[in-house]
Amino acid sequence: MPHANSVLFGVAVNVGSRDENWPNEAGMAHALEHMIFQGAGKFSDTEAIGAYIKRVGGYLNAYTNKEQTFFFCCVPAEHIERAIHLVSRQIIQPLLPEEKIETEMQNIVQEIRGKFDDPETRIVHLCMKSLYGQHPLGKEVLGTEESVSKFTKTDFVGFHNRFYKPNNLNIIVVGKISNEDTLLLLLNRYFSDIKASDDINMRHPALFTTGNKPFVIENRDIHQLHLTLAVTTCPGESRHFNILDVFETMISTGMSAPLFIEVRNKLGLCYTISASNISESDLGSFVIYTATDEKLYKKALEAIFRVIEENRYNNDLLSEAKEFLKGRLLIKHDGLSSIFMDAANAIRIFKRPLSKEELLKTVENVSINDIGRVVDLYLNPSRISHCYIVPQGVTITP
Repeated sequence: MPHANSVLFGVAVNVGSRDENWPNEAGMAHALEHMIFQGAGKFSDTEAIGAYIKRVGGYLNAYTNKEQTFFFCCVPAEHIERAIHLVSRQIIQPLLPEEKIETEMQNIVQEIRGKFDDPETRIVHLCMKSLYGQHPLGKEVLGTEESVSKFTKTDFVGFHNRFYKPNNLNIIVVGKISNEDTLLLLLNRYFSDIKASDDINMRHPALFTTGNKPFVIENRDIHQLHLTLAVTTCPGESRHFNILDVFETMISTGMSAPLFIEVRNKLGLCYTISASNISESDLGSFVIYTATDEKLYKKALEAIFRVIEENRYNNDLLSEAKEFLKGRLLIKHDGLSSIFMDAANAIRIFKRPLSKEELLKTVENVSINDIGRVVDLYLNPSRISHCYIVPQGVTITP
C-alpha cells in the first residue's frame, strides 16, 4: 500500500481455547498471551516492551479466540524492523517470569468475573455451551477461575512448545513496504532461531448439531430478560456461510433493517437487537440477541421469527444488502487495520488471505433462491436453541 505511512506486522498462531485440554488447561491459550507481554528476549518486562514501540509512536496488542492467538504491532514504515524484532521475540523467546504469574492470573480472574457480571457477555457463553455441549467450542476462551489460578511456568512452557512452532504460524504484513527483499531478509534474521517441528496438532471436529441443552435459563439480579436464539450452521469456508452472511445483513444491519424496524421501532420491545453469523473453521453459528422486559419476551420472539419468515425471499432487501456489503468492503480496504484483521480471519478459515475480488464475488453470486433455501435449512425453528438470563424470581417455560 504505497499511499500508507505505516506498516502493521503480526503473527497468527494457530491455537485457541478449542485446543486446550479441559479442565486443567482451561484458558491456557489466553493466559499465555497475557504472560508473553511480561517479557521477551532482551525486553525484561511489560514496561520495556511498551517503551520500545511507544518510542516511535507505534502500538502493539494481541487477542485470543477459540482458534487463533494473534500478536501484532503498528509502526511508521521506516521502523518495520523494530516491529519484527519485538514480535519475533514474543513468539520465540517469551520469558514467562515465574514471579509475575500469580499477579497476571489474578488480572484474568477479574476479567472472568467482569464478563460473568455482564449479562450481554454472559449469555453468549451460555449460547455457545447450549450449541456445542461438551465440545471445546462450547468452552469459555478465558477458562475458569480455578484453572487459571493454578497455572505454573512449567504449564506455560509446555503449551508454548506444543503450539508456537513454524508449521503453526502465519506472518502477516500490511502497509507501506518499500522493499520486499529487505523485508524477507529481516524475517529470516529475526525468525531464524525458531525451533523446527514436524508435529501436527489435531483438533476435535465439531458436529452439525444442537447441543445437549436447547433451552437454557439462568437467573440473575438484573432488570431485563436477555435472550439468544441460535443454531449451528456450516464451516466458514462454505458457500452456505457466505449466504447466511448476506442474510444477516438483510435483516440486521442498520436502522433500516427489519429486526430494528419491527422489534424496536414499531413494537418498542427492546433497545438493542442484532444478528451475528459466527465462523469457525469447521462449523459456524447464527445467533440473534436482544434484551427486553420479562413480560414482553414472547412478543419479541414472535416478531423475530416473523422477520425471518417474511424476509427470506425479499429481493429488495437482498439488493440493498449486496450493495451495502460491497461498499463496506471497499471502504474497509482503504484501511490497514481492516485489511490486516480480514487477512488474519481468512487465514484462520481458508488457510490464506482472500483478495478483494474474491470477497466481492462471494457477495455478488448470492441469489434470492439461495437465501430462501439456506435459511430454511439452518434457521428452522425446530433446530433453534433458546438461552435466557432472567431477573431473580422470574420463571419461563419452553
